Amino acid sequence: MFYRQGFSRSSQFKINDWGNYGEYDVALFMTYAEDMEQMAEAKKRHPLLRTGVCDPRSRSLIEGHLKYIDFFIVDSIEMIDFWTDFGKPICLYAEYFDCGENFKIHAPKDKIILGYHGNLVHLAGMFPRLTGAIEKLAGKYDLELWVVYNIAGSGKASLGLPAGVNIRHIQWHEQVYREELVNVDIGLVPALMPLYAPRKNKKRLEVFSKYYLEAEDDYLLRFKMPTNPGRIIVFARLGIPVVADFTPSALQLIGHGENGMLAVSSGAWYNALEELILDHKLRGEMAGALREKVNRLYDYDHQNSRLLEFIEQELKGNLRRTPVFDGIAQEACCKEMRRNAIRAYLKKRYIAPIKNRLSKLLGGR
Repeated sequence: MFYRQGFSRSSQFKINDWGNYGEYDVALFMTYAEDMEQMAEAKKRHPLLRTGVCDPRSRSLIEGHLKYIDFFIVDSIEMIDFWTDFGKPICLYAEYFDCGENFKIHAPKDKIILGYHGNLVHLAGMFPRLTGAIEKLAGKYDLELWVVYNIAGSGKASLGLPAGVNIRHIQWHEQVYREELVNVDIGLVPALMPLYAPRKNKKRLEVFSKYYLEAEDDYLLRFKMPTNPGRIIVFARLGIPVVADFTPSALQLIGHGENGMLAVSSGAWYNALEELILDHKLRGEMAGALREKVNRLYDYDHQNSRLLEFIEQELKGNLRRTPVFDGIAQEACCKEMRRNAIRAYLKKRYIAPIKNRLSKLLGGR
């Protein structure tokens, strides 16, 4: 849906012209099983047709059709990193709901509305880090939490929601951004996946701590491969400042304290939210700075121009191909990694000092 919104802004794209591939130089497909089969058939009938896959998701589905794919169109740096191993050119094209620009004017107010839009997974993932921060803030300030998601399709959310805060559940629809979300004061973008017993499992995941210096205060962050900046972009275009989890997409867009806030721990979420709660001018300044960067990078007209240039270079054969890497096979290297680390540690800790002492003894004769 979101890709269609973006592509439809250019007259160079024709949407859903199924089967007429002989009339085109390039055809783009989504990562659904039926689309992949359609792509394979189109490539067999028209070998010179260049085929691109938008928003690749299923590794097994892509691997089964890789010989029919010429390039990928992805919507985040996370996806670029993952799919680069497959040896195909990649174009970054951030997808988001085009809600237009309706820049919010921030003014002093007693009640602050925190806003979320997205799926139930990231909403549930607020617990306990963000949930705990909101609950403590609600003891000091008049807060309300608005959550926008597909209630009709997923049911009413119950996991991850803070206690002691008035929560408004809002059914997603295409006008919800202009009609509802534009009224929130601070946008929440939790994106990290929960980890079970992280302190305990960090110990289990160690390779060899005496060499790599693994410690219990190391960060261990889990996020999905298709993590993307879409939710941040929507808040920015509405003029709403954002506090977001540490993910590559968020770090690419947000300079902490300049055009938004970044946080992982409950304390960091608390401090970031409180700073924005207390200062309406700061909310407006950060929202404006974030919108300027988003429009420069991700305006659909700009992205269409970059995509068309990318396709033109692909047709000319100018795009660079990387070697294919087997990421799964690399996991098998963990035993070798541990053996090498143990050898290196023993050499440094014991063998090298013994050799030095022997050298001094022999040299003294």
